[in-house]
Amino acid sequence: MNQIRVLIVEDNNADAAYVAEVLKSQGNDQFILERTSSLNEAKQALWNNTYSVVLLDLTLPDSKGIDTFTGLRSAFLDIPIVVLSGINDNQLAYEVVHRGAQDYLVKGIVSGDSIIRCLKYAVERKRLEFAAQQIARQVFLHAPGSIIRFDQEFLIAETNAAFLANFGVSYEAIKGQSIFDIFLGIQKKELLEALDQGSSYAVKEQFLEFPDRVTDKVKIANLAIWPIINEQGEFMGGVLMLEDITDRYELSRQRDAVMGIIAHDLKNPLLGSQRIYELFLNNNFGSLNDHQEDAIKTLSRANDNCLHILKNLLQLFSYTRGEEVLLFKELDLLPIIESCLKDWLPTAQLNKQTIVCELTAGGLKPVLADIQAISYLINNLLSNAFKYSPPGSKIEIKGESINGRVTLFVSDNGPGVPAEVKNELFRPFGRGKIGNLQSASSGLGLFLCNQIMRSHQGSIHYKPNTPTGSTFVLDFPVYQPDAVVAS
Repeated sequence: MNQIRVLIVEDNNADAAYVAEVLKSQGNDQFILERTSSLNEAKQALWNNTYSVVLLDLTLPDSKGIDTFTGLRSAFLDIPIVVLSGINDNQLAYEVVHRGAQDYLVKGIVSGDSIIRCLKYAVERKRLEFAAQQIARQVFLHAPGSIIRFDQEFLIAETNAAFLANFGVSYEAIKGQSIFDIFLGIQKKELLEALDQGSSYAVKEQFLEFPDRVTDKVKIANLAIWPIINEQGEFMGGVLMLEDITDRYELSRQRDAVMGIIAHDLKNPLLGSQRIYELFLNNNFGSLNDHQEDAIKTLSRANDNCLHILKNLLQLFSYTRGEEVLLFKELDLLPIIESCLKDWLPTAQLNKQTIVCELTAGGLKPVLADIQAISYLINNLLSNAFKYSPPGSKIEIKGESINGRVTLFVSDNGPGVPAEVKNELFRPFGRGKIGNLQSASSGLGLFLCNQIMRSHQGSIHYKPNTPTGSTFVLDFPVYQPDAVVAS
């Protein structure tokens, strides 16, 4: 270890002499000792000279107790401080160490060897801490990812080169500005709560409009924010990392737009085909024999399945592009359910399936909902129920209003969902089960149902029936006149 320069801050000559003798016993080449007798003298010495470590008494002519330590620590954060005090107080010792002291030694109790050891350890710990800080700084400055550091007031203090290059903005344009003014997608309350818990905070697809940009191209980024906590557990600011997803976002948007156009253009000829099949089945072109009727019904079901898939795709594109606007109002669910069941009655008759609705007028409390979204939701669940249930089976709808919640149960007698795919049911393009040969699935219906329920501050989940079949459970909050739902 290199020669250690020690500044002892001690107004008692006997205590200072004792420390001098202890250090001298180690040989002249290990320690160099200088002394001041007050806090102000210590500050002056530290401003004018370089020391390895400070040995500090807390009781001085111009300062007493913990204020002595904090007065020196706040002005000189980079130098290690070991307290050597005549006050044998465990609480004070804990508080001083908590605020950044390397150690707390009590006069008359601590040995000379302990003083030597504490001074050496303090210098070495500070050296390692400084090395770690230098490594972290090099990572910050030269990392390929875009990074911003902000202070306790959430003002931008520093950026790395990658951020300036990736986002085409000058450091002078944003230095000292609040991150809440630059990154409008950050919710201040949520960020403060996350940082207060020492956890990270993320924002997806943030549109960025920087001042004095080099380029006019709007940037889109994902943000992640972490707090910086010092050794005393105090919040010192934070680090904001950005992932530029502009090109990826644009590519995804264009892909969705093209797919939406394709789905929409395919829908019209399929609707025309469905109308022709209906005309054939209604004998508008003459009577059909049994084989012809079965063939037309098979084509009609296949065509209807294609329409169902396209409808789900169009609905998905509306959600992903932010085009789906929900109009919430007080709704009675029963008329919506009855309307949907009426539309599915011909299918039930064709498949010799039974529909049982155990809901009665006034049996369910109203909910705050969008009528089109709820109609889509019910129709999708009924479509699955009819599609996957065998001929002669029963489809049931039940409901209840309990404890401020409205719950609907849509049940069928189909094969149910295999245990190994239950977790995939509500994910996009997930496939829960295999239905009739004529049925087809986009894997989007239940995903969209889940999205709708979330937008209504509700939930949907699956539970198996005994011995076979499935039940989907919809849970809504009861309508409250002052309720606000974000679409």
